[in-house]
Amino acid sequence: MKKILSFVFIVAFIAMTSSSAMCADIMQIGAGARSISLGRAYVGELGDANSMLLNPAGINRIATFELSSMYANLAGDVSYTMINAALPTQFGVVGFGYTGSSVGDLMITTMEDTGRIGSIGSFNYGSNVMYVSYAGQPSENLSLGISGKYYSKGASQISGGTGAGMSVDLGAIYKVNDNLRLGLSGQNLFNTGIKWEDGINEPIPYNLRAGMVLTPNDKLTVMLDAEKQQGSQVLFKAGSEFNIWKALWVRGGAEQMSQGEGQSYINYTGGVGLKIGELKIDYAYYRDTLVLDNSTHFVSLTIDFPVYGPGKAFKEAEESPQRIEPLPGESIIIDEDKAPISIKKTVPVKNEIKKPVKKVKKELRAKKKAKTYQIKKKAVAKKYVSKKKTSHKKNYLKKKPVKANVKKGVKPAKKAVKKPVKKIKL
Repeated sequence: MKKILSFVFIVAFIAMTSSSAMCADIMQIGAGARSISLGRAYVGELGDANSMLLNPAGINRIATFELSSMYANLAGDVSYTMINAALPTQFGVVGFGYTGSSVGDLMITTMEDTGRIGSIGSFNYGSNVMYVSYAGQPSENLSLGISGKYYSKGASQISGGTGAGMSVDLGAIYKVNDNLRLGLSGQNLFNTGIKWEDGINEPIPYNLRAGMVLTPNDKLTVMLDAEKQQGSQVLFKAGSEFNIWKALWVRGGAEQMSQGEGQSYINYTGGVGLKIGELKIDYAYYRDTLVLDNSTHFVSLTIDFPVYGPGKAFKEAEESPQRIEPLPGESIIIDEDKAPISIKKTVPVKNEIKKPVKKVKKELRAKKKAKTYQIKKKAVAKKYVSKKKTSHKKNYLKKKPVKANVKKGVKPAKKAVKKPVKKIKL
């Protein structure tokens, strides 16, 4: 009996955000523990595989293959599971995932002849969504995304107790500058509704979101969203995140919830995030101020696989010219008709023996020392030559030519030439 009441209560709580004639979308519960701890104000966030639940354009900036999962226990009996993955390709980022909630061992009751309510069996009730997303970047600051979703819900143990439907989400994120991003998304814009086996068609409400992400500095991030769901008033969500250490973040947020007939109340959230290498661990606590039993703990794990997926780095490398060289002892054979312009023919490289790092450093130091010595030697020689030329010029200017004092008509006297004296032998 407790499980029946718990399940009915959870379904009623989720449906409070939509019209009574429409089905509840379990994807509204949250897109990972990080988004929940930020008050679910997540429509402008980029680079997270979980963001495809609220805005498919948010997976655009993912650079490696990313896998994320989250689990929570709602009201002690309803299990909530989410698994998302995103893979960057040469043509954009592709995402796919699963979100589901279920409760088991619900009793099938009947009215006995005595007037008492008896049990004739049990069943499991679940609500599941599978989705595929794509995000691209038509311009440097604009990201666009689309998601296709398949809904299935009900209990297979009951005749006519299952239903299914499909819907489409659209999203966009615009980067105004390095400190501000704007996001816009429309959920279930095109849908078939949930078609049950007994012929009932249950509509899926559309949901419009607009938000902004402000990063005034490297430590602080502020998020703000406005949401308008079919059959409900405009609701606001806000959250902030602060990096208190290299790989540790603290978060807090608030979310406005509809109470029906134009009334609303505020729920509060909080959490922390820790990154260890390629693993990210996020924790969130959701405080329901209206019904305390709905306050829940959420934990999600995200891991990046840097080996796979070129992502944005691939695009940047593709735009810049690259020089492709063969491995040692190999050569490249290029088809002239199909070869890209950036590829050039190269000559086979001979095998080279790599020298130890210490030896290479020693040789570099010796070359640098010899080069410095040669430069100094040339400078000294140049200085010496310049000095010699200058001193020679000065000496030349000091010596003045002496003119002979010769009178007119008088021939200058010849110098007396001394004749060698002959030695006489005695």
